Amino acid sequence: MVNVSPIIDPHNWIPANVQGGQLFISLDQVAAVVRLSNSENEIYQLDTGEWLITTDGYKACNKVAGVHCISPDSILLPDGRTVGNPYIEFDPTTGTAHKFWAKHIAIGKNTLGKPYVSSATIVLDAKIAFADELSKAIEKNKDVGKYYMAGTLTDDDLKNGICMLFDGDIGIYGDRVYPEVSAAVQNFINNKRYGDKKAWTMAYKASLQRQPCMPPTKTKALNGIADVLVGSYRNEYGDKEIAEILREYTATGKVTGGEVDETSVDISKEEATEDFTFLSEGGTRF
Repeated sequence: MVNVSPIIDPHNWIPANVQGGQLFISLDQVAAVVRLSNSENEIYQLDTGEWLITTDGYKACNKVAGVHCISPDSILLPDGRTVGNPYIEFDPTTGTAHKFWAKHIAIGKNTLGKPYVSSATIVLDAKIAFADELSKAIEKNKDVGKYYMAGTLTDDDLKNGICMLFDGDIGIYGDRVYPEVSAAVQNFINNKRYGDKKAWTMAYKASLQRQPCMPPTKTKALNGIADVLVGSYRNEYGDKEIAEILREYTATGKVTGGEVDETSVDISKEEATEDFTFLSEGGTRF
């Protein structure tokens, strides 16, 4: 829900005396307070008590900011291949999807009104995510499972548990009697089914939240409601300007007179939540 209210001393804005108090203005900048709600899945609370802005929360903020969000047609992988976006890699043994890439680009302006391109590439490896989740469970309770070398598991192990090789001949085993193992298996299945959507969503959020006009990821909330400051510019880019900025960035990795912020993150070892705390905590506040 977008709720415009008085702005208190935004950085680099001009205080103008008006009847009833001060109004902070700028010739080029406008701003609003965006109200985010837990009930609308725009913020959520961690077990630590901290509140984070979700993907839907940043979408709500962007109704004010007007940042242009672009999903490019292709991604350049670390091995030099150019592939479609999102890209799915299939396990040669099982023939099922197991590794996913996605990229998103956001084009807005920095605090000086110059072009600002933020790009995020996300990778998710379902096997590594499973091994990491099960490994954390084993660290808490050694009875849950164990690491093993290929060919060393007993018949009882194979009968009573689940195992997976995740790095050459190195594997991880979990006893199915423990709920932590069942949870890890379910998350593994979900990652294989929806890994491309998960990676794309996180790439979208990571690129958008790195824009200077966006609020930090961590926020304060009262009764499931958070009010965050979002800045914007009155003169937005037109389609031709966006196309030219995107063309230059795609060809050179730079933007004339502007800034570029690129990030590439493997989310395989992060907690299985809607959001991930590794992401940037937002750009410079207005």
